[in-house]
Amino acid sequence: MLIALDTETTGVPLWSYPDPFCPKQVVAWPRLVSVAWQVVTPGVTPAPEELVARPDGFVIPTGASNVHGISTARATEVGKPLVTILDRLLQVLNTCQDEDEVVVIAAYNYEFDYGVLVAECTRLGHPLGARLGTVQWQCVMRLVKQAGNHDRYLNLKRAVELYAPNHRSSRFHSASGDVTALVALMLARALTHGQRRRHQERRGVSAVG
Repeated sequence: MLIALDTETTGVPLWSYPDPFCPKQVVAWPRLVSVAWQVVTPGVTPAPEELVARPDGFVIPTGASNVHGISTARATEVGKPLVTILDRLLQVLNTCQDEDEVVVIAAYNYEFDYGVLVAECTRLGHPLGARLGTVQWQCVMRLVKQAGNHDRYLNLKRAVELYAPNHRSSRFHSASGDVTALVALMLARALTHGQRRRHQERRGVSAVG
């Protein structure tokens, strides 16, 4: 099972990167504001599921709200308890019926999203934290850098402009908008890789023939 995931938060870690399992270091992690995920399936892929966290015990800085558009007042109005969100994501991960099925979570900068979620689990003692440590994580940002031979990491918007130009979105920096862009980018990269491979195979056949 492949899941594309993105989080929006109150900011960035105090350093790169605190141990999200260490109770003494979780204070260095920003708080979760929203999370979205999308199960990527062959054919028609369902729309992302996005949940906003109710800011119990913290406020969302104006600078962060200006980025993702979720203020403390808005999150208080529409947000769900954090434990409800973690329960739901754990339920999604546990939908695999086959014990041998590999669960892969793809995120653009996976260390950030992984750390944010695990830190919240550590704060609450939630079992999702341990579950997130058993799945495979794929960092699409690193794949883009390697595949394009870029000298630096590209942000998601620039990567989509280069490799998935047909994707149109004005919702970058919203969790669901970034997940949709991430899926478009992954599919475009897969298509490009497949076309290149078929081209190489045809050249090989021609050379042999």
